[in-house]
Amino acid sequence: MKILFIDLGCQGGAKVSLNTLISSLSSDIDYQCCLFRTCEKPQHTEDEAGVTYVPIRALGNSTLDPARWNIHWIVNFIKFFLYFPWHFMRIAYLIKKYNPTIVHINNLQSITPAIAAKLMGYAVVWHNRDCLADNWLSKIYRCIIYLCSDHVIAVSNAAAESLKGCAKSLTVMYNSVSINPVDANAMDYFRTYHRLNADDFCVLLLGNFSIPKGYIFASEIANKTKDYPTIHYLLAGKCDDPVPHSRNKWIWFILERCIGYHADVARIKEAWEKCDCEQYRFLGVVDADVAIAASDVVICPNIKTEGMGRTICEAAGHGKPVLASDMPSFEELITNGINGYLLKRDVLSWTSAIIDLYKNSNKCRSLGERGLAKFEQYDPDAYAKKIKIIYNDICIKKNKGHSAICRI
Repeated sequence: MKILFIDLGCQGGAKVSLNTLISSLSSDIDYQCCLFRTCEKPQHTEDEAGVTYVPIRALGNSTLDPARWNIHWIVNFIKFFLYFPWHFMRIAYLIKKYNPTIVHINNLQSITPAIAAKLMGYAVVWHNRDCLADNWLSKIYRCIIYLCSDHVIAVSNAAAESLKGCAKSLTVMYNSVSINPVDANAMDYFRTYHRLNADDFCVLLLGNFSIPKGYIFASEIANKTKDYPTIHYLLAGKCDDPVPHSRNKWIWFILERCIGYHADVARIKEAWEKCDCEQYRFLGVVDADVAIAASDVVICPNIKTEGMGRTICEAAGHGKPVLASDMPSFEELITNGINGYLLKRDVLSWTSAIIDLYKNSNKCRSLGERGLAKFEQYDPDAYAKKIKIIYNDICIKKNKGHSAICRI
């Protein structure tokens, strides 16, 4: 059995989840993984795990997020249709070249390879890592999912419910999470490097550096805790120049100058610079395990519904309490008051919760310990076994009526 994993863009939690999966499958399944991303150099590259990175122009225009609307999204929506024929042919060529038994689409936005694979007669497993919104584009997505997938894997019950029955065959499986142990020396170095004292209370916000992740809302929370000089906010995520590619700079120039649109990174930095709280750090891209282990509490103040919330699972693996927005997918991971808190979008509620944990170290520790006890359900090996069962069932159905039946 040959599995071809395809992801357009492949960043953030989707990338980490895919890497965890293929590392568990590698000894049992003949797989090939193609991650499409924008590259200046027109050649394929391959990493140590055998993952092929395929260069493709205007990558951002092959993916659309049906849950998020802004000017940048509208520009991508228009360019998506302009680039679709070229991307379709490129992806179809690669699928034919690898000739897999099953094509595994790694995220909801990668609709181009899903359409290509289905039209070419390949079995398609589609991983839904998001919660679809209720808008006209989401309705189109649901139709495409119904027509182009043999099986859908949803990362939470909330993600499954957002599909509204459009999947012919559906399995709910929480993402697997692999945790690397962090020793005391690594944590001490992290705090020293970022100029943090041993008695500083570190509040970590980790994720894609974007407004839906709650980075601006976090600045409002920090404003209310400015009178506590030892409460520090650590903001992790890629926070450099928001211009994704040199060829697209003219687009960003028009958006900035003529329309007044600013990229998420610029708007987030501006919000924190205006914040009265001075105890914050822009960490940039960091080792998630070290950052979580060295912090006291992890916050997920999302303003957009998440498919699952990988950061919550990673925090649980390191025994850290989590404060998260009260939304359906997070309710599946956090039992309020047991391993963290689910909070409404109210600054005072968030401020009170942070100050309470700051003043009560025993409560903070016990919440983290109870979270650690739930971490076993995200075991990578158990997750890989469930994936294999899905592959095997699809293979049997595909070969029904033939003498050869693929089994793992």
